[in-house]
Amino acid sequence: MRYLLFILALVLSNNITSAQQAINGEVAITIDVKNMKAVPLRIVLKRNSLSYDERFTDTLKFSESQTNFSYQVKEPVDCDMIFFWEGRATTNKRLWITPGQYTVYISENRESKIVKSSPDKLSDALVDFEQKRKLNYQIGAMTVSKFDYDRKSIAEAEKQIFAYRDSMKRELDENVYRKTMMENLDNPLGLYAFILYAENPSGNQRFKTQPGEMMKLMRSLSPEVQTLPSAKMMEARLNRGQALLAGEVIKDITLPNAAGRSVKISDYKGKYVLVDFWASWCTPCRQEHPNLINAYKKYNAMGFSILSISRDARKDKAAWLAAVSKDRTGIWTQLSDFDDLAQRTYDIHTLPSNYLIDPTGKIIGRDLHGEELNIQLAKLFKK
Repeated sequence: MRYLLFILALVLSNNITSAQQAINGEVAITIDVKNMKAVPLRIVLKRNSLSYDERFTDTLKFSESQTNFSYQVKEPVDCDMIFFWEGRATTNKRLWITPGQYTVYISENRESKIVKSSPDKLSDALVDFEQKRKLNYQIGAMTVSKFDYDRKSIAEAEKQIFAYRDSMKRELDENVYRKTMMENLDNPLGLYAFILYAENPSGNQRFKTQPGEMMKLMRSLSPEVQTLPSAKMMEARLNRGQALLAGEVIKDITLPNAAGRSVKISDYKGKYVLVDFWASWCTPCRQEHPNLINAYKKYNAMGFSILSISRDARKDKAAWLAAVSKDRTGIWTQLSDFDDLAQRTYDIHTLPSNYLIDPTGKIIGRDLHGEELNIQLAKLFKK
């Protein structure tokens, strides 16, 4: 059987070691296609840092019988190899890259097999960890699919399903994420597990609501692990979270409105303002718009306003403006964030998100939606 030989050789340098294993160095890729009749048009490597704050895409094109490529890695990398073939067909293989030499064999039927030249306990541990996460989700989905709805009202059934899902999430948080972290304080797996723990639960992430406690927990990691790029990025995120807690003055930024005029957050001092983050493609965001419209009409004359910041990309400006028109939210100021300034400043990673600020610019609420927002506004404007 003919194979495409794809060799990833990582030349070690400036090593940080964990259990005798280096975790940073130079990646040298050699592709040998001499014995293959049909070769991929190209291979795309999508690389993600442990924190997923950094994403890189490398494209390897075939022009001769052998191709070489190299780059640096500073920590384990979650890599997705995508093979593009004639006829627009694609195949892919996901793996964790750590220093060492990999051989990726692609058979004539385009199936891939990856062999590493030396034992890699760290990559194996990362793969096992991902399997635990996947198993948790599969068990949850299977249990919900087999739920007995007989003689239960819709409200009762939903309550039980939500309670079960919450228990599964707690199980994942405490017995997978946190437990794995505490068992791996001296290697990157501990950092990866910590990041996932801090980014949960969804909608109420700990790095937002408990940045101080999460910082203390992160300090449990070994000094070597805390020097990794993703640890530094997580530290910066926790510092931003600390600055965005209730009682802190929101940082002022300037963004353009639909007409290109610059608008500052501080332009709204003297009013209660909901700084709302949304996008035209975000269904939950747009489902919330009728509630925001009602709140705006009810309290605007009393000193309440809304400042909507779209997370649509520059190329999707038309879709953003069309959504504003269709949802009839143009009654308050609409701003764009094409350069991600607001996203970085206010650490927006999920939608919908919002901050409620008082007339002095202090944050008094975060991620208030539906009835929760209505109750808070009623308290603020009670007569």
